[in-house]
Amino acid sequence: MKNEIYIVSCLIISVVFISLLGIHHSLQMQQQRLSRDKLIGNNERTLDQSIREADPLAPKVAWVLSYPCAGSDFVIDVIQKLTSRNTASNYGHLVEEASGILSRNVYDSAPLFLDRINGPYLFTYHLPLPVKTFIPTLSHCGGYCAHCYPGKYVMKRDTFMKKCLTGTKFTPSKHNNGENGYGFTEEVQYDSSLVKKAGIVVRNPLDVISTRFIYFSNSYSVNLDWTQRYEQSRDGFITYCTEQKIKFGEEESKFYPDNAREAGIDIPCYSEVYKVVQWHNLVCETLDYMSIPYKHIYYEDFFTDYDDSARDLLEFYGMAHVIPISGTRPDQVRLNQELYTPAESKKVLNYIRLLASDCTKKVLSRYGV
Repeated sequence: MKNEIYIVSCLIISVVFISLLGIHHSLQMQQQRLSRDKLIGNNERTLDQSIREADPLAPKVAWVLSYPCAGSDFVIDVIQKLTSRNTASNYGHLVEEASGILSRNVYDSAPLFLDRINGPYLFTYHLPLPVKTFIPTLSHCGGYCAHCYPGKYVMKRDTFMKKCLTGTKFTPSKHNNGENGYGFTEEVQYDSSLVKKAGIVVRNPLDVISTRFIYFSNSYSVNLDWTQRYEQSRDGFITYCTEQKIKFGEEESKFYPDNAREAGIDIPCYSEVYKVVQWHNLVCETLDYMSIPYKHIYYEDFFTDYDDSARDLLEFYGMAHVIPISGTRPDQVRLNQELYTPAESKKVLNYIRLLASDCTKKVLSRYGV
């Protein structure tokens, strides 16, 4: 009987504790919303909150364009660490905590500009805004989805440009406890006139493809089926690539340019190569159309000459470092093995040359294209 009473008591205490945590989180989020509503209602602004676009101190939007896993997280980390200033993002459902942890579907999306509720959105809520200069704003644009049909990623310039301006707005529900992600997600789009310049993060396409595979292995490690079939190894990579070729091959023949699929059919994950090259082709076309200043930011340069690369990065966005640059480089994401053989790597380079525009060939020339 004593054991039963003890067990029941423990259960009651646990339920009460969990309920209190939920209430505490709800109160925090309510306070956050009340503070923002008060800010908007009073027609005021502070430098660590949203700001009106016409405010003399407001920063201008400057893109950080990056294919996923090309190094945008690293670049944003460098900027925030050296300047102690906020950045922005198309993806309002993602917020970086002061601890560095990335929260997903927890907080209300906070627009950079109070009068532009469709984004871009603040990436953190603990850093002040840049003043009278540019705010680096992350966009992955489009055409990069994984294990998806080509109808979702093969696109032309206008569609791609729209994707560059498209983001995610998240509103948590009253039942959101900070972990369950309950709330309302809305796809939104802002006007291209907001964007005044663009930095394009560039990384060796072979490393991008390999890192993407490792990333998705980690992301889906909770899925027993994925874990069993796709180990983080060359064998797992080849298995994954083979299944993609079989599953999407017929649709690829419909959507790819003439002979594009046939030219890459012997390359593991040729569709991933196609996506990366198409992305760079469309970035070139988009920036040419928008006629805004731009700069290519090479990921590898931060590991050959970090100080000068970081200094050039900040100069482009008109930002100043408030701590010494030396010794602040974030850790590099390293692959523990090569997923492509040397012979396959040569085939990848030949395939890139076939698919790439003149602009893209120039951008990727340092990688042997």
